[in-house]
Amino acid sequence: MSTDISRLRQNISLLRTRRTNLENKALRSRAMVRGSLLELMRKCGKPGCKCQRGELHGPNFYLSLPKPGKRSQILPVPMDRVKVLKSLNLHYHDFQHALTEIRRLNGEIGALLLAIREEQLRLGEEKAELQGLPPA
Repeated sequence: MSTDISRLRQNISLLRTRRTNLENKALRSRAMVRGSLLELMRKCGKPGCKCQRGELHGPNFYLSLPKPGKRSQILPVPMDRVKVLKSLNLHYHDFQHALTEIRRLNGEIGALLLAIREEQLRLGEEKAELQGLPPA
């Protein structure tokens, strides 16, 4: 067996371990809220207000929710819900990160499997003395 194939298999094994860890993390996920939590400081526009001198009002919190094919919906978040919402939103972003990484790892594993296939085909052709066959 070629050392190249052995190295490719080792790389796949490492990637599968990383993928399994991420899958386990995703499977342990808890309640979540999608979107992005925004913290804004604002001007009210009243003449003579402190915000006209740069002392902005806030912080005010908003949840930006994506709407397919439309602009995001921006919802105000009451101050007594900010802590809970931050936690729920963090769970969502952690899950999304794990999912994105799993997809990336799947692509890497697929590419390595294709490389193994090509090397095994080359070795088979060599063994059968069939050099010069068109590539699969």
